[in-house]
Amino acid sequence: MKLTIGEHAGFCFGVRRAVLKAFEWAEKQLPCVTLGPLIHNPQEVERLRRAGIRSVETLDEVAPGETVMIRSHGVTPDVYRQCEARGIPVIDATCPHVAHIHQLVRQYSEHGDAVVIVGEADHPEVIGIAGWAHGKVFILPDAQAAEEAELPKKALVVAQTTIRRDRFDSVLQVLRRRVPDLTERITICAATSQRQQEAEKLGHKLGVFDVGTLNDTIARGRMNDLILMQEALQEKKIGDIAEQIYESGRKLIMIAGPSSSGKTTFSHRLSIQLGALGMKPHPIAVDNYFVNRVDSPRDENGNYDYEALNCIDVKQFNEDMEELLAGKRVELPVYNFVKGEREYKGDFLQLGAEDILVIEGIHCLNDDLSYSLPRDKKFKIYISALTQLNIDDHNRVPTTDGRLIRRMVRDARTRGASAQDTIRMWDSVRRGEERNIFPYQEEADAMFNSAFLYELSVLKQYAEPILYSVPRDSAEYNEAKRLLKFLDYFLGVSSEQVPHNSIVREFIGGSCFKV
Repeated sequence: MKLTIGEHAGFCFGVRRAVLKAFEWAEKQLPCVTLGPLIHNPQEVERLRRAGIRSVETLDEVAPGETVMIRSHGVTPDVYRQCEARGIPVIDATCPHVAHIHQLVRQYSEHGDAVVIVGEADHPEVIGIAGWAHGKVFILPDAQAAEEAELPKKALVVAQTTIRRDRFDSVLQVLRRRVPDLTERITICAATSQRQQEAEKLGHKLGVFDVGTLNDTIARGRMNDLILMQEALQEKKIGDIAEQIYESGRKLIMIAGPSSSGKTTFSHRLSIQLGALGMKPHPIAVDNYFVNRVDSPRDENGNYDYEALNCIDVKQFNEDMEELLAGKRVELPVYNFVKGEREYKGDFLQLGAEDILVIEGIHCLNDDLSYSLPRDKKFKIYISALTQLNIDDHNRVPTTDGRLIRRMVRDARTRGASAQDTIRMWDSVRRGEERNIFPYQEEADAMFNSAFLYELSVLKQYAEPILYSVPRDSAEYNEAKRLLKFLDYFLGVSSEQVPHNSIVREFIGGSCFKV
């Protein structure tokens, strides 16, 4: 099997956001269509169709009473004008990163700049971007096209969000030479770029491209080599980030990411790397500042909303961090997830002049969490588990399934929650991520992918028993059955070969860190 890394591989933030909006609308049982396929995945498009969300190519296909959803690629201003003129309601699911490009193009072109878009002329995102320009537009797919084009003297250059960085850089090199007054805006989606780079690196180095080649690696007895190689690659990346922090001179390391991305273990491993550079790091988990469970906010369905910012005692967190930075001795809390209560057990901390705080939590990229702490002292890191593995030539292992299985295993082990409990709250978790985490990922100074090619083969032995325990007559049974079928693709392996400092240990247990 061959791994194909396309410009639309995986469920990026923008697409994920659009798909969730679509299914939320479907639940309301109101007529809705998408202007073009919402996602480049036939299976997902079919699932949307079954839910009542069909795709149309033009506004002429929209029936009276139907709402139009604008997909993540975005559209030209003319589409909005036509919808308004025809009285067609609009749900705008344009990716925020793409919408930002629209604003840039409109702003600079209104001031007389030509617009250069590095991308494919027939791509819907590029067509949409070009429509926001008021003057000349140049669409350049590669460096050769940049050499041959009659370029202006003054221009703004932007990129199609999914284009490869090396391709953009080759065009940019020509533009810098040929356009005297050039404004550069690197608008490539960071998460997409990272996924492409990581997938390519791992595919070449490890020779594991899909579930079939992973199972073959297991059958050949080469799993230990695969695990050690992946762990080494992650450790190198963590070391690189530590070097960035050291050079920045910042004292507050803020680590954020969605549920089950491995933030806690990452913060400890980063702390070790920082210590090797001569700094004195102190990991702090924002989760320990949860309000007591009975005081937690609830979502629109009446369930506890653990992803909301006000689930954190933000005031107490800021007071403690301020006192630490001032050199005072502070007793830090520990949250008992089984009891649902914050506890104090004599865990005191006092910082010296060379100490550094390594803070992790889902809201750490949001300055509302750390409102009293100086912004110029913060170094922000976004961590997520971006799965690189394909099931086959056409289907990628869903990133969200990997995180759900991670969380399910961890919750059963540390939080007294059943698989049924975790599945029940997962939709709420996902909605919370859309509101509170994903919009802030571009604030990060560095990004880290915590996913492993091997992890589902390890997690399988822990996940299957608790999934089998989901009652047949429960609302969560069908999802449990789907996950069991999904895990059946993977050969299981023992966890004995997983290093004790691995992020995987955060979920299966046996970590050398306090996680």
